[in-house]
Amino acid sequence: MRQEFEQYLQRNLMSYKEVSPYVYEIGGKTFELYKPDNDGALFDDDFRFTGIPANPDRYTSSETTIDTQCDFYAYKFGGVWYMLPKDGRDDVKLRRLKYIGEAVQEIPTPVFMGVHGQYEIMSGSGIYADWCAKAKFYGVTTLGICEKNTLSGALKFQVECQKNGLKPVIGMECTVYDTVKDFRFTAKVFVRNEAGWQSLLTMSEAINCDNLGYIPIDQFKDEISRNADGLVVVADPKTTDYDTFAKIGLKIGYYQLDPVKYEEESRDEVYLKNLRKFYHSGMLALPMADAWYLDEEYSCIRARLASIGGSNFYDSDDQWFKPSDVLFCQLADMFPSTDDGLGLAYQDFLDGLERLMDIADSIDFTVDTTKRHLPRYIMTEEEASKYATNEDMFWGLIDEGLQRHPELIERYGEDVVMERIDREVGVIKLGDTIDYFLITRDIINWCHRNGIMTGISRGSAGGCLVSYLLAITKLDPIGYNLLFERFLNEGRVKKSLPDIDVDFPGEDRGKVKQYMEQRFGEVNVCSVGTYSALQLRAAIKDMSRVYGLEFQEVNDMMKLFAVDDRKPEDLFRIACAQPRVKKFVRDHPDLVNEVMLIMPAPKARSVHACATMIFPKEHDMFHWTPIRKQNGEYVTEWEGGEMDGAGFLKNDILGIKQLDKFQNMVRLVKENEGVDVDIFNVPLDDPEVYRYFQNGWTEDNFHFGSRGLTGYCKEMKPENIEDLIAAIALYRPGAMENGFHTEYVKRKEGAPVDYWVGSEQALRTTYGLVVYQEEVMELTRTLGGLSFVEADDVRKAMVKKKYEALAQYHPRFVEYYVQNWGVTKEYAENVWDALDKASSYLFNRSHAVAYALTGYISQWMKVHYPIEYWSVAFKEATTDDYPRYIAEINKTGVCTVKPVDINLSGTGVYIDFAAKTLYWSVTGVKQVADKAATQILKERDENGRYWSLDDFVTRHKWKGSAVNTRVVQNLILAGAFDAVENITDASQRVELLISYLASTKNKLNEDDPIIAGFDNHRNDAWWWQLMQKKLSGLAFFDYSSIYDKVKQFFPDGYEYHTFEDCNDVEYRPNRGYVIVGGYVSAIDLKKTKKGDVLCRITLENNYEFLDLVIFQSEYERLQEEITASKDNIVLLNATLYYDARNDKNALRADMETTMVTFKL
Repeated sequence: MRQEFEQYLQRNLMSYKEVSPYVYEIGGKTFELYKPDNDGALFDDDFRFTGIPANPDRYTSSETTIDTQCDFYAYKFGGVWYMLPKDGRDDVKLRRLKYIGEAVQEIPTPVFMGVHGQYEIMSGSGIYADWCAKAKFYGVTTLGICEKNTLSGALKFQVECQKNGLKPVIGMECTVYDTVKDFRFTAKVFVRNEAGWQSLLTMSEAINCDNLGYIPIDQFKDEISRNADGLVVVADPKTTDYDTFAKIGLKIGYYQLDPVKYEEESRDEVYLKNLRKFYHSGMLALPMADAWYLDEEYSCIRARLASIGGSNFYDSDDQWFKPSDVLFCQLADMFPSTDDGLGLAYQDFLDGLERLMDIADSIDFTVDTTKRHLPRYIMTEEEASKYATNEDMFWGLIDEGLQRHPELIERYGEDVVMERIDREVGVIKLGDTIDYFLITRDIINWCHRNGIMTGISRGSAGGCLVSYLLAITKLDPIGYNLLFERFLNEGRVKKSLPDIDVDFPGEDRGKVKQYMEQRFGEVNVCSVGTYSALQLRAAIKDMSRVYGLEFQEVNDMMKLFAVDDRKPEDLFRIACAQPRVKKFVRDHPDLVNEVMLIMPAPKARSVHACATMIFPKEHDMFHWTPIRKQNGEYVTEWEGGEMDGAGFLKNDILGIKQLDKFQNMVRLVKENEGVDVDIFNVPLDDPEVYRYFQNGWTEDNFHFGSRGLTGYCKEMKPENIEDLIAAIALYRPGAMENGFHTEYVKRKEGAPVDYWVGSEQALRTTYGLVVYQEEVMELTRTLGGLSFVEADDVRKAMVKKKYEALAQYHPRFVEYYVQNWGVTKEYAENVWDALDKASSYLFNRSHAVAYALTGYISQWMKVHYPIEYWSVAFKEATTDDYPRYIAEINKTGVCTVKPVDINLSGTGVYIDFAAKTLYWSVTGVKQVADKAATQILKERDENGRYWSLDDFVTRHKWKGSAVNTRVVQNLILAGAFDAVENITDASQRVELLISYLASTKNKLNEDDPIIAGFDNHRNDAWWWQLMQKKLSGLAFFDYSSIYDKVKQFFPDGYEYHTFEDCNDVEYRPNRGYVIVGGYVSAIDLKKTKKGDVLCRITLENNYEFLDLVIFQSEYERLQEEITASKDNIVLLNATLYYDARNDKNALRADMETTMVTFKL
């Protein structure tokens, strides 16, 4: 193992010293070799490191291992050497043992200009941090990027270089096209200064906006001649035929001397011949290697990425980040193998390297991220006639806001309100962001003038009183105790721009964007680009496809991965616990290694869902940043965080489906009730609204409609808006893991509340619990004497566990708390520690308030305008939503759900507003496919309502009609003709069917169960409902009455209960021994690993669902009843239990389970 490790270090140019057996010093750190434990494993089932020392002398007599005293464990896993800090055994991070110390070199490598990182999508690879790490390892001081036809990664690359003390050089490999000669080639273009940067941006625009991936040669000539001092242009013999190049009159002084070797011999020969022509041309050579991957051993990565992305290139295993030693040796091979040849090669190399260093020294450019490039608000003519300056307008709008909201001064007093305004405006002016507020207000004001609804607020902007007065938000921050400093403060305003996220209806987002372009300039407004990354599951599937593995097998294995399993560590964590994944990792080590190398590479370009840029008027967007054209719109190549970091204004114009729904509800109320509803000013103390929350009647409710939050509301029993705000914040993983959601309920119900000394005012609405981030800020101010700015610093540092940043505040908090509140030092320390622990799960109160209010409004509309609410809900619903919606409507009784009606029903649920009735869809009836439904509705729309069954039949009796006998029969039995035929009893449908069959000379089947059972079940409501259920999917059963018919068949000790009782995870009626009734909608049979049958039956009871699990022994006993129950009603007894995996209750058949089936 020692020899193998030393060979690895030598191969990777790492200088080392063996300080003792199996212990090495590398780059000033010590590493001890470790191997798998006695079970052959390096990790346990929880992915904790279990390796043991490779040195056999490191064992005690009791066979236990002695832990390392070195800085790192060094271990080999999957053919790769990794390093793990000695304190990292319980939190393994897979870090390759690479680029440590200083590389062993004969010739220095001061400059490298050939980085093709992962933003050369599906071609380049490696995160920029790794490129920088290797550059530092080689002793590189200047590192250059030249990704092909893109500047997407340029700013990320620059930032990473600056972090690592490297001089960044920004460049791009540009595709140039001579359309006359049909000659296409590439050249490297590097930026020397600001003028050169503008030229490169122009080239990028030509390539990515004006043409399909190239810049026309005439434009290229113009740019490089006009800005010769600002650019370094390097011809590339790998992509440029010299003979053609020499004829086009392009003046480029340098060419790239790259000794790359290609796998295809013919390609290699062509390249070398072409390179010789450049060598003898008089152009100056620059020894520059293009690198699409970091190390030689990673050469397969480019081919893998190209296969995934569907691109092509000349195959080579020799396009990696090479040091000067390797580059020179490869160049020397191209010269005669004589002393003179070697001397010439060496001199040419040194000359070229010096030339390259001179170029690097001449470069004096980085994208300036220290300045802000904020647009100025341009007043309309009307505004300009009222206000002298933008600041005058700003104050004027604040004053107008105060006039609109006189309640502010009435409630809180003039001193409080004006002090808050002055404090906020002071910070806004300090950050030079008045124009930002005016621009945002202008967009929202236009929306309101044009009937477009905007949201309450989003994020911390809800804490800004100025935003409320300017009508940007709809939250009174003083009333909800929201802190402006959580949004913006003196310490942050100079570092980052304020972020006001505004919600708009999704259907109107395009109109808003169009207005912004008209108002602020089409060439000054564009969307923000983003990139979809290769995440773990996608990377495994893509790479498995490249390797030719069975797709279905891999896809099934992916079901063991959660959506948030994204890191390489997640793969191995799952492999440690899942035998199937462990086998996959062992069987395909190369595939797994390559997956780890390509993650998280960007896979595709996309457009951010809401982020929109507004650039200053002085220049168009192309002056400021790289732009691409995607799906017809201009998009920044840099992502939102980079744009913000570079000092540009980003507006988040987020399209929200809930606002579409609200707009449609308000419109329907106006149309049907003649009422203008101001949904943002509804009373917040409506007991009926809270009753809906308490009962879990939250279907299609914004945010509260999730199953988990619905259950929490049933447990909490919210009685006011503060309870709803707390529910939003508490029903989250961190708070729930610590049990604070249940503690809140206990204290709300009367359990004792202990407040920390001095905290009662801050924590009174949450019963002494720290729930919101703003509470940490308030407590560190009141208990610890910190300023608003310092309190926000503490909040951020606690969240990110930056204890160095907290060190200056911790003792001040403790000292102030002790001196001013009379507590002991120990008590103060405990409070500080509690705040620190809580900070990892706390929620932004401003955001929680906005979400809670939106959820309340949604519920208020459901209570007061149910038919309009459900009309919109069903319009947006999927077929999976229907059962849940109908179940809630049935419980609340606010409107009626009726079977299909041939003159009212459509392809979706139809709403009769006057009658407050929902009618089932035509397509819900069996055999009525889209073609038949379209025909029925088209005929009705064109020629009027159907007057009778005969009229319907006559109008659809023609050759090729999709409305056949089976369609008509099912429509009759589903109740579609009840209204036109005056049917008042379900049994009359059969009589109508018999009459229809006779009139159309269709043979009557006496054995049909419907015909046969007609007389026997004339008075059995369940029989007619079951028939309707089978034919249309809609029916409501009185299961209690059905149970009364058969209760004598069930054993003692079991009680009949509703699904509502059984689905309450906090409640197990009758200790779980229950009798239930339901419609069997699905039966799923599987085999366990032992070969036993596992049966899962889905029961539906008036659109509530419950699963019944039946194991082998009970399945054998009940198999006949199980088979007969499909699509029928069943009454059964079983044991109710909590299914932790699916977070819901379920039934389990036991030895006493009896099943009674009702069928046609």
